[in-house]
Amino acid sequence: MRFPSRVISAFIAATALAVSCQPVAYADPSPSPTASPSVAMPPTMEAPSPPPGAAKPSCPEVPVFTSRDGKTYVVAFSDRNVYSGTVAMTIYTATTTYAANIPIAIALPSHNADFRSLPFTIANTSAEPFEAAEVTFNGTQVPGGCVARLRIAPYSDTNIDARAAYADLDPARPSVQLLKVIGENSSLTCKTPYAWAEIDGYPARLTYPDMARELGQTGTTLVKVTLSASGAVTATAIYSSSGSSLLDRAALDAASATHYRPSVFRCEPIPGSYIFKAMFSVGR
Repeated sequence: MRFPSRVISAFIAATALAVSCQPVAYADPSPSPTASPSVAMPPTMEAPSPPPGAAKPSCPEVPVFTSRDGKTYVVAFSDRNVYSGTVAMTIYTATTTYAANIPIAIALPSHNADFRSLPFTIANTSAEPFEAAEVTFNGTQVPGGCVARLRIAPYSDTNIDARAAYADLDPARPSVQLLKVIGENSSLTCKTPYAWAEIDGYPARLTYPDMARELGQTGTTLVKVTLSASGAVTATAIYSSSGSSLLDRAALDAASATHYRPSVFRCEPIPGSYIFKAMFSVGR
């Protein structure tokens, strides 16, 4: 597949992402499955729902925005469709707001979505680490637009997307410099100015399907749960399959039945998403 030089050049850029935490649901192939808490993964971004009966256009996502040293941030995007355009970034530190407009192309094969961008880096010229970012995708045909609001966290070895982004990063590609300071931030006085979506209490009971038990099927399913600003579930989708449609269906059911707390961005609850992890194994 060939792309115009303008699209190819859109791959050349640079910046940051985040990782979060969640309980994990376990299922045992015995008659009495259990659900126990553990640790999870990160939220991605909010995506407005299309009107009833309309086609389902997608909003690009920010699967990784993270840093190992607080000075160089790595960012990558993904989408169900090929996308070429510009992202407008507003990035917050404790005292300063920065802005950058970055051309991107989403066209490479992806594991968790149909297409992905090359990862790129953003050089932080500030003495303060990046705390959060708003990413607006231009040229997307989705009612209400496509805006991702996310807290930025350090790199984590447990984040599959972050590991993949760093592995694909080309060190010869120049960084995107944040050259535009657009304001000063007033201090956020609420107790929790930023938070990822999380499970409220414990995950719903995870049922091991009888047929899967008889076939000896085991595995881990990751479910992306899309949440409203109140924490209500608005959609679920397989983020990473166990390899068994029976186990994936059980994971979707448990993810949908679980109660969640919404993401918080600059002291306000916002729509977001959560990665629900369901583990089906023998002897748990």
